[in-house]
Amino acid sequence: MIDALQRLVTKLGVLRPAFAVTGVGAATVAAFELFDPARIAGDYLLLALILVLWALIGFSTIGMFQHVPPAAESSDGFLARLQRRFTRSFYYLIAIIFCALSLAALYTSVRLIRLESA
Repeated sequence: MIDALQRLVTKLGVLRPAFAVTGVGAATVAAFELFDPARIAGDYLLLALILVLWALIGFSTIGMFQHVPPAAESSDGFLARLQRRFTRSFYYLIAIIFCALSLAALYTSVRLIRLESA
């Protein structure tokens, strides 16, 4: 699972600066919407926060899974294999957390877009 995720993230690695620029731009729009006293409605605030959320998830996923340690080989010593397995299990745990956060972000996005359109 994490090896497939690493291959996907390696291919999508060129999008990391785009996620950063998008997140900063959306955070700027959200800040202007939030702190501008002339604007009361906050037309773009929810959409900007959704965009910040997805940009943060994309940026951090690409950053986290670009360098996953290789699987343990049988020629390695016992402690080296144990260390690699422990490190890879940490990456598995992080991958499961990212999947859960992505599902929660998807649910939140759908709810906020429905709220925005109502």
